[in-house]
Amino acid sequence: HARLSVTNAALDGDTVLMVNSFAALVSGTTLFTVTLTEALVNNVVPDTNAANELTISTVSPSSAALVTLSLAWGRTMSVSIPAGSFAGDAVITLRVPYFMPVPTSMHNPALQATGIGMEITLDQAVQPVKAATLEVTYTDAEMAGVDRSKLVLARYDEGAKGWIPLESVSYPKQNKVTGKTTHFSLFQVMVLSAGVNLNGAHIYPNPFYPNKGHTQVSMDGLPEGTAVKVYTLNGELVWEGKASAAGLAVWYGRNKAGRKVASGLYLVHLESGGQKKIKKVSVVK
Repeated sequence: HARLSVTNAALDGDTVLMVNSFAALVSGTTLFTVTLTEALVNNVVPDTNAANELTISTVSPSSAALVTLSLAWGRTMSVSIPAGSFAGDAVITLRVPYFMPVPTSMHNPALQATGIGMEITLDQAVQPVKAATLEVTYTDAEMAGVDRSKLVLARYDEGAKGWIPLESVSYPKQNKVTGKTTHFSLFQVMVLSAGVNLNGAHIYPNPFYPNKGHTQVSMDGLPEGTAVKVYTLNGELVWEGKASAAGLAVWYGRNKAGRKVASGLYLVHLESGGQKKIKKVSVVK
């Protein structure tokens, strides 16, 4: 049970009362309902998010785990965690977010919010060492008029105060989007439009700081199918990939052998429809 109390006080201005800490919860899905009782002069406005669904699960390092939350209005969200992702047992909470930060044009101005997402938190200050797979479903009504092939999952980066698109796959016929991440936080289904040429290509974060929580380098605003190659300054091929239907390619800062690359400046070679462009990205450890 959770109780939030403001005794004998008139609140000044618009105030949101929230409970974020709960005790004695067991694994499974829990529906929390918060009821406010007015005893003074405050004008209480109920929030439609006052009833919030979440699921709590303990994950063991010895086996893979699938944590799923089925929502009352017909959607589901889940996270699939490989074995060995954590050194010890970890308690994972999967919930419907209370709010979604508004996307800005700091990265890709074409990135559009849908308001559909999930929040994943842990009971300790650790992150998985292996990539987890996220899955979020949606209803036809929620995506009316949207080109579903352009849907991606994005993670909110607290440090950068912006949304970072994940390596994603959209399944329009199944009404779902999947994505991979090694950092649990706030996630949202977003619309990411591919570019018509390479002039609108974005690379971020740049510089890339893997020791400061950065997990990937996103390259978006690319035409679908753009060939992307990352080279050292000596011309050695480090990584290559192709842009998705949403115009996104993701590099995890590793070479072709799967090892983390050294600090330094790298060249990003982009090629699409006869057009070529070279950009730079720096890795700082």
